[in-house]
Amino acid sequence: LDVNTLSSSPASAYQWYKDGVEISGATGQSYTAEESGLYSVSTIDANGCAAQSETILVEVTSGLEVLAGKGIRLYPNPAGDRLFLQASTPPRAIRILSYQGREVVPWQPWETNRSGIDTGTLAPGLYLVQFLFNDGTGSLSIAKQ
Repeated sequence: LDVNTLSSSPASAYQWYKDGVEISGATGQSYTAEESGLYSVSTIDANGCAAQSETILVEVTSGLEVLAGKGIRLYPNPAGDRLFLQASTPPRAIRILSYQGREVVPWQPWETNRSGIDTGTLAPGLYLVQFLFNDGTGSLSIAKQ
């Protein structure tokens, strides 16, 4: 999976770490890893109780080299009940993943005459649309209203 955005449970304060070292300025509920490494987050809840997450290995692979030159455009973003795709090189198939990596829309063949992707059943939040091409996969982020 090539998702590199990490998210924590709701808390009052956050501090993200890479390889055991505090990441300066990384104090939000989510953090986008730009390098491969071992990541964790410490949190403080509304009662002042501190907690430390387990460490997770993140291997950053963007898939951008696969998307380069394919002219991929997803709209509207944020999405409502339908998401539309424009591509100079259409993908063979697409799927949608939650930012936790759970498949919410399974792989489905892409047909060029298709009238969009049904996103009406998705809960509001951030998602990853993954594209399958002959030369690999690539991903783009979307928000669902």
